[in-house]
Amino acid sequence: MTFSENDFIVAPPNGRKTNSRKKLSAGRETFPSVEAARDAIRQLRKRGKCPGEVNIWIREGVYALNETMIFTPEDSNACYKAYPGEKVVFSGGISVENWQESKLGEKRLWTADVSKITKDKGTFKQLFICGRRCSRTRFPKTGFLKLGDLTPEIKKELLDGTDKVIIGRKDELPQIRSFKNVELIVLHFWIEERLPVSSFDPETGIITSSRQSRFCVSGDKNIGYLENIAEALTDAGEWYLDEDKALLYYLPRKHEKSGETRAVVPVLKQLLRIDGDPHKNKFVENLKFENLEFEYSAWIQPDWGAKRFNPNLPRSKWRINSACKWDQERPSKKSKLYGAMPQGAVDIPGVIYLEGAKNCAISGCGLRHLGWYGIELAEGCSGNHIIGNTICDMGAGGVKAGGAKDIVHKNELTFSNVISGNHIFAGGHVYMSALGIGLFHTFGNLVAHNHIHDLKYTGISCGWVWGFGGNVTRENRIEKNHIHHIGDGSLSDMGGIYLLGVQPGTRIAGNLIHDIRKYYYGGWGIYTDEGSSHLVIENNICYNLDSQGFHQHFGRENIIRNNIFVFGREGAAALTHGTARNTGFEHPGVNSTSAVTFYNNIFVTDGAPFFFNPNKTGTAYLKKEFFSDLNLFWDISKKNILLGIGSFEKIETKYGLKKWRKLGFDLKSLLGDPKFRNLKKFDFRLKKNSPAFKLGFKPIDTTDVGPAPRQPTFKAKEFQIKNA
Repeated sequence: MTFSENDFIVAPPNGRKTNSRKKLSAGRETFPSVEAARDAIRQLRKRGKCPGEVNIWIREGVYALNETMIFTPEDSNACYKAYPGEKVVFSGGISVENWQESKLGEKRLWTADVSKITKDKGTFKQLFICGRRCSRTRFPKTGFLKLGDLTPEIKKELLDGTDKVIIGRKDELPQIRSFKNVELIVLHFWIEERLPVSSFDPETGIITSSRQSRFCVSGDKNIGYLENIAEALTDAGEWYLDEDKALLYYLPRKHEKSGETRAVVPVLKQLLRIDGDPHKNKFVENLKFENLEFEYSAWIQPDWGAKRFNPNLPRSKWRINSACKWDQERPSKKSKLYGAMPQGAVDIPGVIYLEGAKNCAISGCGLRHLGWYGIELAEGCSGNHIIGNTICDMGAGGVKAGGAKDIVHKNELTFSNVISGNHIFAGGHVYMSALGIGLFHTFGNLVAHNHIHDLKYTGISCGWVWGFGGNVTRENRIEKNHIHHIGDGSLSDMGGIYLLGVQPGTRIAGNLIHDIRKYYYGGWGIYTDEGSSHLVIENNICYNLDSQGFHQHFGRENIIRNNIFVFGREGAAALTHGTARNTGFEHPGVNSTSAVTFYNNIFVTDGAPFFFNPNKTGTAYLKKEFFSDLNLFWDISKKNILLGIGSFEKIETKYGLKKWRKLGFDLKSLLGDPKFRNLKKFDFRLKKNSPAFKLGFKPIDTTDVGPAPRQPTFKAKEFQIKNA
């Protein structure tokens, strides 16, 4: 390679002395760290040198980070990248090496004094052995505890949270000597609560927490489990931390030897920040990171109701930093410490964080063993590319993007970013409600050709305004993504793609979605939730779903065309409300007469209804606001229920084709076999004699769904979550 004055070299002091490295370093200064190279370039530019873009070539090695790498506007026009053919890793973890072997009953037990780590870095909640996430002790090992409220006879509203929870069967608990540093994880609906236990009354079964749940814990659908219990240390691969004594306990697997096994605890919460200041019109521009790997980041539970925060600032300043302006709760002595993030773990930061970034890029990088989200595009981010990365084994989700929620703060709007070709999987280890990709207050983005799987909640979420209120989210394109094995039966109200609010110009097209699981309700393929409007949803394939392939809660003027919905356990499509439901938001107007339009779709069921309406008011709103025609219906059981009305558990009213057509729907639609190439193997290519072609259906090409073929940074099987 030939280098110019705008090329710089980073090499670890203990790196390999290869011939190529010697040649590269000959006559040139080699910097021991990225920060050292960054600072040197800053000084050169102050002297008028290094015009244009500079390249920082990083040689092979593991770079242990003591603090977050931070880049500001003066670091613009630079590309930090791995030297060709070499592996560069940035680590936020510390090795545990002083293991002592003993016995726990008949089992081998490793114990380590981690007082230096906890004194210098604070406590930790993750342990990795040989690059594998180990299980923090949990009770019960599988399944869940049934949880209840102190006053079940009093009707609770959803947001009537509590700091006291009853264990349904307290006799199920092991003889726990101490509940200090134990956490109760409560799962209900679409969030998880992480409630630190401050006391437990064995007589009443009441757990009291130092934090309050966001949701009420009443009814029979609340479940949970306990973490970090000494008495639950029973199985190989589990660990427990006695925080008071600073002792770490681990039960090794058969093949693991204490002197030869690498154990790592993450201590650094963020590894990389690109910090512009959009409020002051100061942006980081054209800063790129290519073919680098980032691993091991810590997690802590945010304070004050989990509003957005900068973890590099002292906790006292978490709610008043620039990153919090669009969603900030005013500091108050009465502010509550909640045990849960809002939906989608929206306030959990990214391990790689961008704010006030223009035309920057994170590409070809690998992120793994994370405590929070992988990559975050915060306020004032536009024209950035998040392309071809592998993000896996996350405490939260993959990529999130969101800026100012209105045009008043123009510099803080986030828009026109590309999130494409990424492989995102094995997330939600800490924050189950986290998303594969989340678009909040943001517009004009392209989310395409991503492969997302093995998460506990939703694959892609777009929109962050409930109902028909004002919304900057619009004109986003969500195309050609492969989303599958979403949900593990822990959470509800979720789907492959989730949409929210008025979004003119947003298009969901060509996505392949399958194997979506729920706990109680709502395992949908595509889910248009409250106020979802002006959406075009076309050329998608959704199959093997716990609920329906498509569900619209309420919205207006959505077009559902040329999709294939196959084998939803509760039907093909669900329609809950029309345009009238408002829930206190700004009214959308009185002239909208369309909630949703279906045409040129293929619906396949096995005894379940093609259309399902859980609203017991019946067909009143359907007659005014629902349109459907030129669709192909096939029920392999021959029941042919066009519309089912009732509950998710029981259909009370059924409409056959004749009765359905009397309502004015699907007058030109057909009942019949679509003639797929191989339905059993989910090959949805159509044979030439398919009746769908007579209705105007266009073939859906899935050959380019997901990322283009490339060598993955990490192998998926390393972190695969087995769905029960």
